[in-house]
Amino acid sequence: MKGIIIKCWGEAVTARFGKEKWGEILENSGYSKYKIVVASEDMDDAIAEKNFLASSNILGISSKETIDLFGDYFINTYSQKLYPQFYRKNDTLKKALSDMDDYHKKISQILSGARPPRLTCEWSDENKVTLHYKSHRNMFNFMLGILRGLCKYYNEYPTIKIIGRDTVEMVFQK
Repeated sequence: MKGIIIKCWGEAVTARFGKEKWGEILENSGYSKYKIVVASEDMDDAIAEKNFLASSNILGISSKETIDLFGDYFINTYSQKLYPQFYRKNDTLKKALSDMDDYHKKISQILSGARPPRLTCEWSDENKVTLHYKSHRNMFNFMLGILRGLCKYYNEYPTIKIIGRDTVEMVFQK
């Protein structure tokens, strides 16, 4: 995993809970509490997962709150700085969802060694989409947090229903 995910998480934790809590999470994950995470660095997937798992306990919030904090911060703060062109191009949630997989492909071409997840869409009609998450990482729940962050960003709140181990269905209001 590239450090971008952990760097973003560190910023989210620090903004809401302070540097001390972020240092505690880093130490619990096997790093120095003073580690500076670089977005382009390669990080061990197992340590990154441990980092997120430890976060709920250390921060005193549920796993869902952890995931939603990450998704909200990643979409509404962090990615706004990194990928402004994505948001300029995609002015609705439907457009953003449809473009996500292509955008991830572009990121893997630009950032050496990046392996972002695939997120493919199957539109059964203009208001119903099935999203398929494909990754070698077990981070489906984080994709759900990112989806909820996207909903908040676009101020569109379709129903989100998990219909499989790596699949969700979203139904938009008509």
